[in-house]
Amino acid sequence: MELVAGVSVTSDPLLLLDGFRERVLDVLALMRERGWTPILYETRRTKERAAELHARGTGSKDSMHCYDVAADVVDGDRHNVPRVTKEGFWDAPPKFWADLEGIAESLGLVRLYKRGVKHDATDANGESWDLPHVQACAISEQNELRAMTRDERNAWCRQRFG
Repeated sequence: MELVAGVSVTSDPLLLLDGFRERVLDVLALMRERGWTPILYETRRTKERAAELHARGTGSKDSMHCYDVAADVVDGDRHNVPRVTKEGFWDAPPKFWADLEGIAESLGLVRLYKRGVKHDATDANGESWDLPHVQACAISEQNELRAMTRDERNAWCRQRFG
């Protein structure tokens, strides 16, 4: 766990559920093959952090990060020293986000952000604040996963991702 701007951020891939974790690690490897320096910025999120982000208008208070089925992947080339501030990571070139989208979706992961499509993760200007987000399930499946125990979610991910 690390403090970023005074907030606790966890980026340990081992906290992600089986199957999903391997897909996220595959995303990182494939992004590196395309010449990027991807960083796993956040995996598990506490309910307190989720509530804080929601209050700021940049997150869901019942985020899928809280259930170990979501991760944020950012561009490590945005700073000379990785993980200094969030703002630079979110300022990656459009090609980074396009590659992340294509790779994540090719591996069966879900992006909340889709280029040119408005969704609930957009601000008043129509800009997405959740470009780095990938998750294991479709929005329509989120409540089902929230109702499961961790062991049940783990079995769901293993079945989904093999």
